[in-house]
Amino acid sequence: NCAPAYFFHWLSGAVLTARRLPRPRDGGILLETIERERKHLSIEIHDWIGRYLSSIIHGLDYALRVNGKQLPEELQKNLCLLRTQCQNAAIDMRSIMNDLHPYLIEKVGLIPALESYSANFERIHGRKVYIFYRRRSLPLDREKELFIYRIVQEALTNVARHSPATEVDIHFHEREDTLQIEIMDNGGMQEKAPTPGKGLWGMKERARFMGGDLFYGFMEGGFCVTLTVPLTGKGEGQ
Repeated sequence: NCAPAYFFHWLSGAVLTARRLPRPRDGGILLETIERERKHLSIEIHDWIGRYLSSIIHGLDYALRVNGKQLPEELQKNLCLLRTQCQNAAIDMRSIMNDLHPYLIEKVGLIPALESYSANFERIHGRKVYIFYRRRSLPLDREKELFIYRIVQEALTNVARHSPATEVDIHFHEREDTLQIEIMDNGGMQEKAPTPGKGLWGMKERARFMGGDLFYGFMEGGFCVTLTVPLTGKGEGQ
């Protein structure tokens, strides 16, 4: 069956096509477009790769269950190893899908989704993440929750890439009609300030699109990102 090969051909073509598109002047429109494409790719990965991985795993299960005792011991071991590799590939696939589009936000909301992401971040990078909040359910629409999730995700990615920090504290402060989120690591002061790149641009653009502000810089103890967004009303572009 040539479907998997066709999918990867289509995927590479989609990426190349996306690179040739002119960059919209409105950063908010660009971010919305990126999120739609991410969700679309996540669905495609699930429907194509997920289906084939599931079929392979079920086929191996059947072969081992029905014919396992009749197979040479070495072949049994190889089939079991192949099954384990397929299961690991399925786990990696779900992780990629979640990075493309965090469906957990739609199911349980922002705070639980960030707790899940932080636990996975700790497992991969060995950096502890502590989230502090007054209530788990916040008066935010799904679009704002997704943008805030992306900002926290990018901030943690920057810690993993650029900071010697061992811990990150994320504080949610509700103040009248605004929400302030502070993401602070314990990596200490550094002589060189971070050079604004695509990641920091994306964070500031998402804050602007929500009608909020984002500031970052070194403070006593480490690097801090502070995001402020309105809890009520609509942000820019909504």
